[in-house]
Amino acid sequence: MFEDAPSGFIAAMQLLNKLPQELIAILSHVVLDSIQKPNTPLQLDEVASRLDDDAIFTPVELATMAHAVSHVYQEATRLQADPAQLTAGLRQLGAAVCSTGTVKVLAYVWNERKEQSTKAQTNPVPTLVDWHLALSVSVESKRVKDLSKASVTTALTLSDGRAVNFDMEARQFKALLAALREMDQALAVAS
Repeated sequence: MFEDAPSGFIAAMQLLNKLPQELIAILSHVVLDSIQKPNTPLQLDEVASRLDDDAIFTPVELATMAHAVSHVYQEATRLQADPAQLTAGLRQLGAAVCSTGTVKVLAYVWNERKEQSTKAQTNPVPTLVDWHLALSVSVESKRVKDLSKASVTTALTLSDGRAVNFDMEARQFKALLAALREMDQALAVAS
């Protein structure tokens, strides 16, 4: 079932085993909400806020675990697997990759949400087709402090034909760039 898993999937599943079962369930519901409602962003704040102070998971690790859970449920949806088939597929990964507790939680949540996921498959999440960035500098403004202010204009084209355009202030772009660098480092480690 998971033969074609993306790189980093095994490591993310092993990391997922370290979460308490309650948080795996919450993460599963958050992921399925995002899959079933394509315009709903992945909200990991609830999971992050419930982590013990002792538990040290970076935002990248949390996102990596969410993507692994997403792959599990997308694969189950694609194969129209029932909870028993999902359980068997996860057990084939081995206990070191996916603990018994993790398997039980993922299968339980799947049992609760399978029907909704199968319906949502008819409306797949669009993918990014094109991404353009342009640097803009304001040369006119009613307020002096806004003159020569730099911003980044972003244009995204999605596979469903939609175009999304927005501007980011320099600080927002720098935060995005830092997050992309962090994700690139995580991908390099996971690969």
